[in-house]
Amino acid sequence: LAQYGFEVDQALAQDIATYYDVLSDEARAVYGSEGGTLQAGDLLVQADLGRSLKMIAEKGAAVWGSGEIATSVLKAVKQAGGFITPADLSAMTSNWYDPLSISFNGYEVVVSGVPTAGFSALQRIGEMGLYNLPAIGHNSSAYLHLFIEVSKHAYWTHLRYGGSVYTILPNTEMILSQDYWQWMANNIRPDSASVFYPPFDFEYVSDASNTTHFVIADQQGNMVSATLSLGDVFGSKLMPEGTGFLMNNGGKFAVFEQDNTPRDANPGRERVVMDSPMLLFKNGKPVAGFGTPGGGQMPQVVAQIALNMTDFGLPIDRALRTPMVAFGPGGKVYHEEALPEAVVKNLTYMGHQMEVVPSVGRPNGIEVIYDSEGQRIGYRAATTP
Repeated sequence: LAQYGFEVDQALAQDIATYYDVLSDEARAVYGSEGGTLQAGDLLVQADLGRSLKMIAEKGAAVWGSGEIATSVLKAVKQAGGFITPADLSAMTSNWYDPLSISFNGYEVVVSGVPTAGFSALQRIGEMGLYNLPAIGHNSSAYLHLFIEVSKHAYWTHLRYGGSVYTILPNTEMILSQDYWQWMANNIRPDSASVFYPPFDFEYVSDASNTTHFVIADQQGNMVSATLSLGDVFGSKLMPEGTGFLMNNGGKFAVFEQDNTPRDANPGRERVVMDSPMLLFKNGKPVAGFGTPGGGQMPQVVAQIALNMTDFGLPIDRALRTPMVAFGPGGKVYHEEALPEAVVKNLTYMGHQMEVVPSVGRPNGIEVIYDSEGQRIGYRAATTP
């Protein structure tokens, strides 16, 4: 795909035009030419990226410690005023963290483990499960009021315990326990919104705007749900010479102070990020995989999709396209325009600061279809506009 190219769509063409002037020279050569930026319908060929991917496939992680890719990265970072050293690249390793899961309504809900915010999505699902949701009514005012309050609890938990991998890991058993969910739920008032008080003062930085989520299923029944982010559109805008890839901009959301908050970026620490890819299993078989971009909205959106499917029996297409809500820092509750006006008015009356947005996340997913004997007979894929 990188070597032979693909057709640029209108959304990518717009992003290229918007950010072209701030891209590095190497990146501009990929996304345009002297004649201007790539337009919708043009072919985006990334020969250097294809070559880098082949090199990584052949040589593995060693290419990051030494060789031409490492040399290009170090040169680009130094020219940009950064401080990554050869020793940093040589010491870099990829760590494997086990997924997290809970049992819910006969399903096993599985999310990526720390350092992602999958635990935050599971907390929302678990706490919502304390209520008779079908009796409350799908996406009713009372239902969404509960979800917003539960999301405040989960966000508080993320801030309180998510300083780094090493602070959150010892607490996941507690966070995913019935006792913790009930303790949190005891604070919910059924007819009025609570005021959100973070566990400490911090300066909020707006969410990433260019996260990608994809789901893959194969003929053997395997399924992958993955969320990746450069931290911003075109990441740091920096493309090391000859590599074809853009460098991440996750540091945009970090602070370089030893305050043990989720945004702390001290050396050797792994910051907890909001990515929340999810899989559903039933009777040991995969039922669905889904996820979304959207920064702090990610664990909220996947939790709503999971509830739509497990509590209300919605197929993946309807589960993804049901109007979503998301609690945001500052106390606002973002909602999609398709949410009925009467529901918005009721939530506003309860004290929620409702604000309409074009979309809450942009989820996509795949559902596995089984026959009456439990044999896999097909897949149903869905996305949002």
